[in-house]
Amino acid sequence: MALAKVDTHIPSRNINHLQIGELDPGFLMRDAFTKNSTLTFHPSDLLLAWILRIPTHTQPAEAAKIILDFYSSDLLKPVNENLEMLISKLNELSLYNPQRLSQIAKKRRLRKSKHLAGKANILVN
Repeated sequence: MALAKVDTHIPSRNINHLQIGELDPGFLMRDAFTKNSTLTFHPSDLLLAWILRIPTHTQPAEAAKIILDFYSSDLLKPVNENLEMLISKLNELSLYNPQRLSQIAKKRRLRKSKHLAGKANILVN
């Protein structure tokens, strides 16, 4: 598969370069998007390294949305398989905002409490 050349120029958008630097420490994602044909790391490893590097006050879901908007709009097709997987994982991560995570946690706690209540009834009887 022939890969198109990716423009390494970072366009100006609603976010400035200082802000993108905070959301992309070490510019891991920029390098992944601009070095499309030479992306050698597994996308899951790259995503984990990026999540571990972002500041603790940053929501990963919001940061993923911004990273995708900032870097992928200038990306030329086709992209290699690893970059496609990374983009897919960033899209998936962007869906898990704090509100959605709190709903999942509530359902899980409720299911666990019902499960434990059922075990308590078995022990009593």
